[in-house]
Amino acid sequence: MALSSINPTNNMNKQNTYKCAATWFAIDMGVGTCADIYHSSKNNIKRSSKEIFKQTGKNALWAGISALAFGPILGKLYNTIKQGKSITDEDVISTTGFTALSLAMAFRLFVASRPHPKWKGAFSKLRNLFDFF
Repeated sequence: MALSSINPTNNMNKQNTYKCAATWFAIDMGVGTCADIYHSSKNNIKRSSKEIFKQTGKNALWAGISALAFGPILGKLYNTIKQGKSITDEDVISTTGFTALSLAMAFRLFVASRPHPKWKGAFSKLRNLFDFF
């Protein structure tokens, strides 16, 4: 195996993907934590440390899931831009994908910024709507 056969761009692509996923995780956790602090101070809610750790764990879980979902796409987009390529209006698939990614990221940050008691039990209420038994 010669040194010339090693492809450094593949390692750089992976590193950029990891960096993008870590950046998204940090942004998501920051928004969730700031929203928790804001909504708790706004309502003068005294929360125990157990509740704070539980909510931080939930924030970390959802931030990790969204980082795993958005990281590879953001890494690919970053690598494309870094190579000097751009997304044109003629490339409908890329434009549609970029728009869908932007909407998904905005929705995730919207959910992370909401007061969490309002979302508590939302999935069980949704499940009860479709529960016919």
